[in-house]
Amino acid sequence: MSVEAPAIGSGHEGTIQQQISDYFSRVRNGDMGALPAIAGFIVLSTLFSFLNKYFLTTLNFANLFTQAATLMMLATALVFVILIAEIDLSAGVTSGLCMAAFVLLVNKAHWNWIVALVVALVMGMTIVGVAAILNYRITPHQLSAVATVPPTQDAGNITASPSASPGATPAPSPTPSPAAANGTFTGSDVPNRFGDVIVRAVITNGHITDVQAVQLPTDRQESAYISDQVGPLLRAEALQAQSANIDIISGATYTSESYAQSLETALQQAHLG
Repeated sequence: MSVEAPAIGSGHEGTIQQQISDYFSRVRNGDMGALPAIAGFIVLSTLFSFLNKYFLTTLNFANLFTQAATLMMLATALVFVILIAEIDLSAGVTSGLCMAAFVLLVNKAHWNWIVALVVALVMGMTIVGVAAILNYRITPHQLSAVATVPPTQDAGNITASPSASPGATPAPSPTPSPAAANGTFTGSDVPNRFGDVIVRAVITNGHITDVQAVQLPTDRQESAYISDQVGPLLRAEALQAQSANIDIISGATYTSESYAQSLETALQQAHLG
């Protein structure tokens, strides 16, 4: 009996209980959200209250609000800019940091302005380089297949052959298993840091005739965009490989791995795994 696909695209589906459960699931998978900031605020407030007996007084809070009014207004504006325009302000932060370093070197350290400018530029390029390396290694956003050649058959298993030429003849489909069952089989829910993935496989005469993404990460607009892009690619990979041994899509590593794991559980139900 197959499981009906939940509605995808509205952003936040399900009841309040399901949303709470999904939130804790994302936290367990590494998507901490605002928890680090909240924890830091609590720790700092507790520390300051012990260090200064006047910290929790009404007069101090009045002073804090007055002193922080400008920064609070800027922070509120930036939040709306990020949420509505969905842009990353890291470039602006980096520019501000480099300009601050330039001003300090010229006014406080009394450096020559040309030398200070060169140091500020080098600092900015260093920050950009480190951010690019971390972005490439942790959360790449460019979507491309890791291996674009068709898989080849080796001892009954389907594996990708990176050295195959573009004109190589695709490998033949594997021989249908006599024990394979026909029908529609829904794989397990495989969560990752961006959301849950559920895949359904349609088996006919021992062959995978269709693969359907019952659920892909859609909690964030970027996740929804990536899911829309990689869904057809992963489906094509699975149909070509006739197994869950599919290529990982660069830029959607977590979704690709969860997709393969959920597909594997569906194929196991059909005695093809």
